[in-house]
Amino acid sequence: MDAATAGPEATMDVLRPARRFFIKGKGEHLVQERDGPGAAPEALRRHFIHEDGMMRVPVLLVGDVAVRGFHPDLYRRALAAAGLPPA
Repeated sequence: MDAATAGPEATMDVLRPARRFFIKGKGEHLVQERDGPGAAPEALRRHFIHEDGMMRVPVLLVGDVAVRGFHPDLYRRALAAAGLPPA
């Protein structure tokens, strides 16, 4: 991964096909729909792009789902939303 593949514009390009966003939070996890207020471009930049301009990791993309951060429950919910069977 380098600045060309993980910079702000490349990150937003990767997120463009996603319709649902699962974001690990410190307390509660956020779930946003593309048309909801939490998925506005500035909100997605805040959640997916670090202050240094690089993509926050980890990011999982599956179908129309994008996940930022790792938590087992968050991944279960996101994979189910993407139509994948539970592990």
